[in-house]
Amino acid sequence: MTAALDRLSAAVALSARTGCSLADVVSAVEDDLRARQRRRRELLVATAGPRASARLLAGLPLLGLAIGSGVGADPWQVLTRTGTGQVLLVAGVALEVAGIAWTGRLVRRIGR
Repeated sequence: MTAALDRLSAAVALSARTGCSLADVVSAVEDDLRARQRRRRELLVATAGPRASARLLAGLPLLGLAIGSGVGADPWQVLTRTGTGQVLLVAGVALEVAGIAWTGRLVRRIGR
């Protein structure tokens, strides 16, 4: 919103300085803002699939823990009370955080 107001302010200043029609300048600003908005929407649509996949993949470990608990395997006890489980829990959380950060970075890079 601030960028739009800045552009509109610049358009008014340009019109006042040069004497050109304010309607033409505002129309050009409007076209530019609409094009930028259209590009943002297209970008959101283009990145919707990767963002949804990242959310799904981020939730799979929790689903695995829930399924393990459901069949009586008690994965929480294994992950929190055994040495190997604790190492695997820390490694899994670290990889999960790294994967989420990496995916977020990729999606942000596309947005530039």
